[in-house]
Parts: sequence; C-alpha cells; structure tokens
Amino acid sequence: MASYCKGLNTRTASRIKLYEAPEARLEGKDSRGRRAMSKKPATKKAELVWVGNTRVARITLEGRKKLKLMKKHLAVRRNKYPEVCGKIVDSITHSVDHGIIYFTVWFKDKTAFSLRYGCDLLIVGAEFSDWKTGDDYIIRQYMKPIPR
Repeated sequence: MASYCKGLNTRTASRIKLYEAPEARLEGKDSRGRRAMSKKPATKKAELVWVGNTRVARITLEGRKKLKLMKKHLAVRRNKYPEVCGKIVDSITHSVDHGIIYFTVWFKDKTAFSLRYGCDLLIVGAEFSDWKTGDDYIIRQYMKPIPR
C-alpha cells in the first residue's frame, strides 16, 4: 500500500486503488481519465469521372466483374421466356378454380402469358397465347399440362 493510505484500514484501502499505479490507470486515456480517441484509417476515396454532366465514381475491377456476372444472370432469366421479353404489360390477373391457381399477364398487344399452379404450388402449365380475336390461341406451350 502507498504511504498516503496509512490511516485507512486494509479493507477500505484495497477498494481504493486510485493512486497505486496512476500510469497504468491512464494508459490509453487522456489527462482526465477519459478514453483517448484514436484516428480511424482513412478510407480510399473513389476516383470521380464525368459522364455527361454528372460526376460518378469510377468502377473498380471487382465492380466490373460483379456487373458482368449480374448481366449474365439477367440474360439467362430473359431467355427463359423469350416471347415475353420486351413486351409492355397491360394488367395482371389471378384466380383460383378447382384447386388450381391461375396467374395471367396481359400485354398491350393483346397477348397473354399464363402460369397455372396446383394446390401444392407445383407449376401445372405455362403458355404464351394470342387474344387479339377474343379466343385463346396458344402460340407456344412451355410445358405440357400435368394430369391431376
């Protein structure tokens, strides 16, 4: 114990550890005993380039790779139903009949894309059809209907 704690009993002196090792107590702290603020490493700023009248950050090599992969995935999705790609949607309807859920996407050129799902949510059929004459003329059937 330090000499300035002589008048205190041992129990009180053991609780008060204020003056035993002041340099250890202030390690990593400022003069008032508060935590010292440390500087965070500076982040690398992106290089800015002009695109038209707008300043944008230059794409990094990693960003280019991610963008290329994303475009490839989107191209695969677009090729799943190529007849539908690029069409303008007019409305979307859905209905349930005899345990089958119907989703129909109606396009502005009077064509429709339909999906049919059974109760267990397995796809029953998918087709692209023409409704210009008012009748359902199937242009392409993506999968044959599954008998239930």
